[in-house]
Amino acid sequence: MSEILTTPAIVLRSIPYSDTSKIATLLTRDAGKISIIAKGAKSQNSRYGHLIQPLNELEVVVYLKSGREIQNLTQASFIAKRNLLLTDYDRMMAGFRILDWSLKIQIPHNDSASHYNLISRVLTTIDSSESIHQGLFGKFFVRLSQLNGYEPNTFECGNCGKPFRDFDRSVTVGFNASVGQIFCEACQRNQKTDIAVETPVIELISHWLYPTQQEMPATRLTTQQYSTLEHMMENHLRYHLDL
Repeated sequence: MSEILTTPAIVLRSIPYSDTSKIATLLTRDAGKISIIAKGAKSQNSRYGHLIQPLNELEVVVYLKSGREIQNLTQASFIAKRNLLLTDYDRMMAGFRILDWSLKIQIPHNDSASHYNLISRVLTTIDSSESIHQGLFGKFFVRLSQLNGYEPNTFECGNCGKPFRDFDRSVTVGFNASVGQIFCEACQRNQKTDIAVETPVIELISHWLYPTQQEMPATRLTTQQYSTLEHMMENHLRYHLDL
């Protein structure tokens, strides 16, 4: 069985193949991650060979054939040109970090649009913002955890069930990456925790998970708090993805 697929796609990885072609991994909106071969892409006369580069977001036409691991790319054109993302070193490295996580995770076909939209939005933010926000990766890891079913519990103590709103704000919160649970001041003495975090960090994670239910923290996070948030959420993902 075969079909012609026309879909937006982000190039996650590209490698030369033979003297004339390229093989690439695409994150598509409509079919998840697929591997394609762009025949003749290295030829000077190729209409789209120069587009098959990581970080590019394209409209692609792919000839899909069931049972074939690598599909044939027949057309490609730019959807968005992100000039700063491709020319500024720090932005490019941030973009590659996003692509690296996109390659690591399993993306079900029935939810590929959510993953595609997340990656597309983050790449656009990296390209268009005046600078890379301190919370960008932390928020990305929170949303990626949520999309993949590893959403942390930030609303109550994982042991006694005490609501987070009743936690002592003067005491740090214990977090266990393996179970994705927070622990109140009393329970964390007897529970395994990986990191101690301040309450505004948990408030911000809760807001990112459920913006209509949890308000933003009253005060802006410090650089150290953003770093802690990013570290704990990345470790949470690494544990659940067995990385």
